[in-house]
Amino acid sequence: MGRILSTHRAAATASELDVLAAQLDALAVPGRDLVKLAPAAETAAQGIELLRWLGRREPGTTAAVSTGTAGSFTRLLAPAFGGALTFAAPATGGGEDLPLAAPGQLAAGHMRAVWPGRVPSEETDVALVCGDPISHSAGPVVHGAALRVTGVDGVLAPTLASPQEVLGLAPRLVGLSVTAPYKVGAMGLVGESSPGADAIGALNTIEVDGAGAGRGSNSDAPAIRLALEAAGAQLPEATALVIGAGGAARAAVHALREAGATVVVAARRLDAARD
Repeated sequence: MGRILSTHRAAATASELDVLAAQLDALAVPGRDLVKLAPAAETAAQGIELLRWLGRREPGTTAAVSTGTAGSFTRLLAPAFGGALTFAAPATGGGEDLPLAAPGQLAAGHMRAVWPGRVPSEETDVALVCGDPISHSAGPVVHGAALRVTGVDGVLAPTLASPQEVLGLAPRLVGLSVTAPYKVGAMGLVGESSPGADAIGALNTIEVDGAGAGRGSNSDAPAIRLALEAAGAQLPEATALVIGAGGAARAAVHALREAGATVVVAARRLDAARD
């Protein structure tokens, strides 16, 4: 019977993780024992570093996750980077449910909803949605359902990390979904952007190739227009009020003006509203 040799000591860099792993490797019986590292992540970037490090370990020998809210996404993605185990709570916590066992731990049912009908592996396409805050995002569950229906072996995980930080996971990374507050700044990361993204000055999707960020595009604008038209809005010659001046607001203004509407922008930041 094998053992799990575990440490929760702090480690933020690959070299610190190497030191901890070496101490446990010295105690482990090869082919029988597992080494487990679970350092707390103060930032999501530390979770990115842990996944990169895990991907360099011999597959099946190591379990590694970052604990804490900032590292929650590593629990979803660890198996895709060769992790032998990941950890979830049996229930959501609170009331009569069993409590969460560790900071940042996800409920098992939620993890299954995000995964594409199976536990991710090193063959699984990895994508992330970047935002701050991000816990409210329904995107990972929605995409998990779509991936199961289409049979695609892929996973979309939510992270507080910026797109620039997440690009450190290339070449395992196939794409990024980008939400507030990163939509405008992400324009500077891509080598090519769609005409819509150029006109809006913001993007919400980045295609990633082996070298890093490739093409950026913006699906917000057509989605906004389709949603309004489906609801019966008569956009030509209408007057529309856009509240806010971030990346999504830019897409809304673009979509409404293309549809023939007059647009009024209301925002707390006057300079951003003018832009």
